[in-house]
Amino acid sequence: MDNYEFVELCIKKGNADESGQYKIGNKCYSLLISYYYELKANGKLNSLMPLLKHEECYVRLWSAYFLLNTNKNEAEKTLKDLCQLKGLIGITAEMTLSEWKKGKLTLLM
Repeated sequence: MDNYEFVELCIKKGNADESGQYKIGNKCYSLLISYYYELKANGKLNSLMPLLKHEECYVRLWSAYFLLNTNKNEAEKTLKDLCQLKGLIGITAEMTLSEWKKGKLTLLM
């Protein structure tokens, strides 16, 4: 997978979540997590940094989530900005930040 496919998956996952298509959302989630581990294993998580400014909010959300350990300040700022949005994206960003601060995001460890 590359960052172009990552962007497409983030958008597809967001759309699936918003429309209640959980099977599609779950499949996208699995692929996103696999990409996270691929990037982490190859020391390339920072390749997601430019995506913190992407026009699509779900791309920013997943990029920030994956960058919390390596680029905490930028990732947290992105999530805080997303918290201001209405709907599922804002709630998801808020919960992500909350769980991160509690030390419960074990994927990132």
